[in-house]
Amino acid sequence: MTVKKTLINLIQAFCISFAFFNISGMESGNILLLIVFGLSAFLLTKEANKEFTKKVTTVSVVISIIFTLLYMIGGYDRIGGGLENRLYIAVYVVLTALGLFSLFYHILRLVLTYCMSHSLEDEEQKKGEKRKSFSFKTWGIYSGIIFLCMIPIFLMNFPGIMTPDSIVQYLQATHVEAYSNHHPWMHTLFIELFYKIGFALTGSVNGGIATYTILQMILVSAGVGYAIECLYEMKIKKIWRLSALLAFVLLPYNLIYGVTMWKDVLFSVGTLCFTVTLARFLLMNKRGARAIIIFFVSGFAFCEFRHNGYYAYLITTVAVLIMCLLSYLKSRKRDLLVYPLIFIALTIIASLINGPLMKAYDVEQTPSYMSLSIPLQQMARVVYDEKDLDDADLAMLERINDLDYVRNNYCPGGSDNICQWVAYGDEEYLMTHMSDYVALWFRIGIRYPGEYLAAYIDQTKGYYYPMNPEQTVFYDITDNSVGLESNPIIYGPAVVKLEELMFKLHTMIPVYGVLNSPGSFFWLMILFMGIVICREEMNKLYLFLPVLGVTLTILAATPLVADLRYAYELMITLPYLALISCKRYTE
Repeated sequence: MTVKKTLINLIQAFCISFAFFNISGMESGNILLLIVFGLSAFLLTKEANKEFTKKVTTVSVVISIIFTLLYMIGGYDRIGGGLENRLYIAVYVVLTALGLFSLFYHILRLVLTYCMSHSLEDEEQKKGEKRKSFSFKTWGIYSGIIFLCMIPIFLMNFPGIMTPDSIVQYLQATHVEAYSNHHPWMHTLFIELFYKIGFALTGSVNGGIATYTILQMILVSAGVGYAIECLYEMKIKKIWRLSALLAFVLLPYNLIYGVTMWKDVLFSVGTLCFTVTLARFLLMNKRGARAIIIFFVSGFAFCEFRHNGYYAYLITTVAVLIMCLLSYLKSRKRDLLVYPLIFIALTIIASLINGPLMKAYDVEQTPSYMSLSIPLQQMARVVYDEKDLDDADLAMLERINDLDYVRNNYCPGGSDNICQWVAYGDEEYLMTHMSDYVALWFRIGIRYPGEYLAAYIDQTKGYYYPMNPEQTVFYDITDNSVGLESNPIIYGPAVVKLEELMFKLHTMIPVYGVLNSPGSFFWLMILFMGIVICREEMNKLYLFLPVLGVTLTILAATPLVADLRYAYELMITLPYLALISCKRYTE
């Protein structure tokens, strides 16, 4: 190795150790930083003797830039080292960025090269020594195992876990309150249907809630079991299929969500089944009746069980329609039109539900300001930080409601308080003068762009920055005005300790905590997309569109900075996308 290369490696090693120093909060004299420096220099020297393809190098550079930018953006308040001198801050930022880039780049080259030369394919199955078709029996076994693992959580929280959102939907399902589409109306009707069945069979409110909870447990178990069995059909090794099963049942939030009355749960399972069935279509040419039915049902849940799912579905639809049309023009195979027809049918059905049907049933629509949580937060940030505003601009904001509430209740990571500020103020005036307030938003933003950027990052970073979630799981039935309460069948001090452990475990154990971090899963998604690009299996990129589309819509209007359930569709689907990405397909 030349002196020049040795010097470059030493500079990179120093930058890496500086990045660790800056982002970890270590003191500069900590001997662990010397170990990081020495280990980095040693590994960089070893790596210099390896050869990497141009494709791997290019993808590594692009992903490293993305990771570095995301880390610098998410940690913007710490990257400057707490200094005030702008020159010193610039030095800290540059050295940290160089260190992070070097770290990501060299690790990614090794990871991508390894993935390029390995596959998860089951060789015995490939040779025809095992069954090739989908097995309903095995599907049932996987589903049964998952269902059994949920039962203790169900019995500890009988008749199910209900949060304030759940209570709102319950009140609509029992016609105590009028229908509203603030939480998806289709999901509310789904709750209503099975609550009524349970109530008719048992004659009790808890029986009705428990019936819905058990049905959700069955659907979650069946959906995940279906995805695991599809991995067999895709010839993925048994060890990885079992790993997917264990990953689900050993992560507490999966089991807890399975008994929680939330729209996010069935929406996420629908996203998983939709994605896996799309993979069977694009990679294996599966177009049978079972695949079509599952695709339609899961696609409906993807469209209608969460509002942003509809927009992610439209993104996926447009991309797949274009791909299928181009393929059809080349091959003239009519079966290529099967799935596009389902896409079109679902789009029409969803549009009819969201329009004429809701109007016919007088379903109250979500207030428009709820989708403006980020712009409202940005203006609130300027008020909270006591920035100078023109009297006319202040008067416009005061016209909605008292600004003292904003100054006392603004929360950087959640817009609920600011949305309440609008809800308890003159909401109608805001909506009827929206163009004036859009102009006000632009006017303040031009004056204080830094405030807007900081407000946006603080509101969204949990979905692209590797941090712990601020909200994960809940237990029991939240306090409410209609007398609903938990009646646990399994209870006692041991249960309380177990639930406390499941709630805190991800904050206590490093590495395991990554499995609870939406931002970390977003990074892993980018990594597996990079693997697909390196393998030149571009059709697989279409499989990422559902979860990528949902993530992008979250970044446009999320009310909370790092709520695990908002990213649950990504966290439940990514393990299967990872396995599919790392297995070669020749069909």
